[in-house]
Amino acid sequence: MSTLDTPRPASGTDVSELAAVLARAFQFDPVTSWIMPDDERRRRNLPGIYVRQLSTWFIVHGVTEVCHRDGQIVAGTLWSTP
Repeated sequence: MSTLDTPRPASGTDVSELAAVLARAFQFDPVTSWIMPDDERRRRNLPGIYVRQLSTWFIVHGVTEVCHRDGQIVAGTLWSTP
């Protein structure tokens, strides 16, 4: 198995791929499921929700990092104050 690359700051070109990773990661999260109970609706809508959040806040403010494995984003961080 290949290792993860060193994390790097995310950029605008990472938005779609990172949004897809986050959508898969949170598809069955208890809070996300409570907010959007229908599995199919959640599957369809989560990528767009993450695209908006990444594009309008996290990437703009430089508080997002990504990790690659074999050239694909497989992990990310979204930093925010409480």
